[in-house]
Amino acid sequence: MTTQTRSTKEIVTPSGNKVVVYDYITGGEMRKITALYMRDITAGDFNGVGEKKAMSKVPVLAVFEAQELALKMLIVSVDGGSKEEAYDSAMALREEDLAVLMTEIDQYTSGTTEKKNESSPTTSQDA
Repeated sequence: MTTQTRSTKEIVTPSGNKVVVYDYITGGEMRKITALYMRDITAGDFNGVGEKKAMSKVPVLAVFEAQELALKMLIVSVDGGSKEEAYDSAMALREEDLAVLMTEIDQYTSGTTEKKNESSPTTSQDA
């Protein structure tokens, strides 16, 4: 297994918490998230209809589970804590702080981070 350095960025929440997240999602991570969305869709759901219509069959719970998985994979630390504590620490944030974090994470899973990262100068290196 190769170890590669992965860049991070810091998000400061409205309450002043400092959350460090990876600044991109890997292909393997995105495949795991996509698998949650596709779990309840059959190949027949795509037959003769567009992808948008087939995706309308994704259960709401799958969206929630995909967000949870993305949080677990992408959060590096909360207020200087460890990666192992990061998810639980994020869940303990105030609702408005978690909402800011979720907005950021949702950009990763929707493929809109490239544009955002180009204008986001706060990055560091994490092994």
